[in-house]
Amino acid sequence: MKMRNDAASGEFGIVLAWDQDRFGRFDPLDAGYWIYPFRRAGVRLETIAQGQIDWEDLTGQLVYSVNQLGKAQFLRALSRNTTRGLLAAAREGRAGTGGPHCYGYRSKEGKVWIVKEEAEVVRWIFLEYIKPGASLRGIAAELNRRKITPSRGKAWRISSVRAILTRRKYTETFVYGVRNSGKFLAMRDGEIIPRRKSDKHVVAEPIVHVGKFEAIVSQEVFDQAQAKLASRKGNTTRKQARQYLLAGLLNCGDCQGSRGGVSRPTACVLPSKGCNRSGQPLLRTDGAAPSIRTAKGLRNRGEESR
Repeated sequence: MKMRNDAASGEFGIVLAWDQDRFGRFDPLDAGYWIYPFRRAGVRLETIAQGQIDWEDLTGQLVYSVNQLGKAQFLRALSRNTTRGLLAAAREGRAGTGGPHCYGYRSKEGKVWIVKEEAEVVRWIFLEYIKPGASLRGIAAELNRRKITPSRGKAWRISSVRAILTRRKYTETFVYGVRNSGKFLAMRDGEIIPRRKSDKHVVAEPIVHVGKFEAIVSQEVFDQAQAKLASRKGNTTRKQARQYLLAGLLNCGDCQGSRGGVSRPTACVLPSKGCNRSGQPLLRTDGAAPSIRTAKGLRNRGEESR
C-alpha cells in the first residue's frame, strides 16, 4: 500500500519483481485499483519471469489479465487445500487447543502446555467474577491496576475479560470452528464453504474434543461464570450521567425554551419556531442575562449540591 501511495512521488520509475504474482495475486477486477496509480505516474513493472509488463498495449493488457487470473485461482486453490488440512487436523484433535493458542496456553506440533503465570490470571478472573457484586469492568480495572499485560493490546477491556470467561477451552476442551473466517473459504458446521472477506462472521457448530489437554478451570466454575454472564446480558452498568448545577432552571432569553447542559456551549432544547439562539451561548439578543425560573429553585439546587 505504501508503494502504491508513493508511486506519484516520482522517486522511482520501475518496480522490479521475480514474477508478476510477487507484485500481487489479485484477480483482474481488483488489479485496476492497484495498477492505476502506477500507470498514471508512468511507473512500469519489470519481472524476471515474464519480462516487462506492458499496461499500455492491448496485447500486453490481455496477456497480463490472463496470467493474473491464473495467479488468483492458484491462491484460491491454496486456500482450499490449507482449509482442508486444518479441518482434518481439527477432526482428529491435532490442532493444539483448536486454532491459535489462547491466553494461558501454548502449543507446538499438536502438543499443548500451560503457561503458569497466565493460567493464574485466568483462574483469578473466573473466581473473582463469580463472587457477588463482581463485574467485568471492575475486573478489567483491577488487572490494569496490577499492570498485568493482556494477550492483545496494551490494556484489559470489558471485551477481553468477557472473551476469557466465555472460552470453553479452559475446561480441557478442544474447540475449533466457532466463528467462520477466511478470505476465500471457511469452515462451517464441519464443512468447507465459499466465503468473501466482506461476509459477516457467523457462529457455527464447532468441532469439540473433551479432555485433550490439562484444564485451567473446573467445569463447575466455568458453568457458574456462564450463568452469571447470561443473567446480566443486556444489563451492563451505564456510566453515571453528567450533573449540571443549573439543570432545569434556565430559559432562552429569546424564545423562552428550556436550556440543557451539553459539552459544548449550552444550547436551546426544543426552541420555539423562529428562535435563532439554538446552539449559541446563554445570552439574549439585547445583551441581558438569560432568565431563571425561580430564585428559590436555584437556592435549593445549590443546597443539594453541597
